[in-house]
Amino acid sequence: MITNPQDMRALVHELSMGSWSLAAIGALFESGLVDQLTEPRTLDQLSCAGLTPRRIEKLLGVATVHGVVVADADRYRIADGVAPVLCGPLRATFIGEIRSHLMQSLALLDSATTASAAIGWSNADPRVLQAQGDGSSVLPAMLKMALAPMLGDLAERLARPDAKLLDVGTGVGALAIAACKTYPQLRVVGLDLLAASLELAHANIARAGLADRIELRELAVENLRDEATYALAWLPAFFISPDTLPAAIYHVTTALEPGGWLLMAIPGGGDAKQRAINELVGTVWGGPTVSTDVAMRWLSDVGLRDVRALPGPPWAPQMIAGHR
Repeated sequence: MITNPQDMRALVHELSMGSWSLAAIGALFESGLVDQLTEPRTLDQLSCAGLTPRRIEKLLGVATVHGVVVADADRYRIADGVAPVLCGPLRATFIGEIRSHLMQSLALLDSATTASAAIGWSNADPRVLQAQGDGSSVLPAMLKMALAPMLGDLAERLARPDAKLLDVGTGVGALAIAACKTYPQLRVVGLDLLAASLELAHANIARAGLADRIELRELAVENLRDEATYALAWLPAFFISPDTLPAAIYHVTTALEPGGWLLMAIPGGGDAKQRAINELVGTVWGGPTVSTDVAMRWLSDVGLRDVRALPGPPWAPQMIAGHR
């Protein structure tokens, strides 16, 4: 409990260090400096058009105290555990998450002085939309390596020539694109209502050369009427209003092929601090604040079988799965 103004100042200072640290690590990635640090280098050997040598030095100092960079005498290199992030989908995910969290937290601050703050996800800033989408692009790789093997024959279903994925809240299409790259024969139907997201999605999909495998629909999930179509449906419940979510679960379940799986995400748990922040983010995104038990009951109530909460770190969204 804060007992005096000095305590409050100390708290603000402590939390601000986290914001600056996140921005510093993001700058190393977005500037490309991390690629120069795959081998030990001195400051004189590092360069970036947008950063002065002095600023590079200070960014490295912050990254070093957080263990992202290792300093050995006058040379710096990326930490061993960070090196795998530089290639593959994890890179876009990390960059997207960092930028998205920083920009969305500022948008929340700005909304406090807006007379009619929007309810639910409505951010149309293309940088935020792309960053948010990039942050989700690792899910298909996680699905293939870790999640699908736990879910019956889902791995085999997704590898079939006629396999289809339903991507609810497809956003800028990043997850759909990653899914097609992960499963070469998969087709995806992506739903979204935000025109700004879909505009970016069309451009991203065309750039990836996947327009023949990804169909975008400007459609609310509760208005979906597909039946027995999808091997897997991805339902990020934290973007769906509590009033709409039961109908969304019902129609998505109806859209699954017999034996198909629904994978639903809700805000994660963790300690009291993590839960409080997750619940705040959930309200900004427009979704419900529910326990894992309640979410599992929702899936069971529509007739899904073998409903389970999948293991994962406490800071991550809680994944809940069930099959038709």
